[in-house]
Amino acid sequence: KARQLVIETLLEAGSGHSAGSLGMADIFVALYFHILNHDPKNPELVDRDINKIFEVAEENRVFEVTLTGGEPMMWPGLEGTMKATQSLVYTSVQLITNATVLSRKIIEILKGGNLKRICVSLDGPKEIHEKNRGKGTFIKTIQGIKKLRQVVDNLTVISVLDSTNYHQWPQLTK
Repeated sequence: KARQLVIETLLEAGSGHSAGSLGMADIFVALYFHILNHDPKNPELVDRDINKIFEVAEENRVFEVTLTGGEPMMWPGLEGTMKATQSLVYTSVQLITNATVLSRKIIEILKGGNLKRICVSLDGPKEIHEKNRGKGTFIKTIQGIKKLRQVVDNLTVISVLDSTNYHQWPQLTK
């Protein structure tokens, strides 16, 4: 059923990459329904679940776990998640953020984690980024990138190229 949903979603969207999603289907089913005891009526991951995900990843020598979805800086369990990363030896953790809600407290929480990389979403030059994400978000993102330099050296800007920004690729790389 999980694989069928992946294909149906890609068909409805008219694009996407199937390999990763199809390859992870069995793992997600096992985690959500057998290991984490996922409750669809209460979908939030709790510290117990995060710890179990990291434990299973480490035991199975999963190379990398990516923390993303919504805005991770707003997760109620962010501090517990960062603490849980401290026990990882083989598995590395990267976090994807829009970098717009970075308080001093959040920076300190992130410093306490074992993050190997932070990726920041930037959709393009100011006019395109703000068209997609709202007025004032470009400068917040740029300021956020500067703040995140305190946390990790491996900071990556990620962009989705689409019909509104692909022609400005050279500007995106500056």
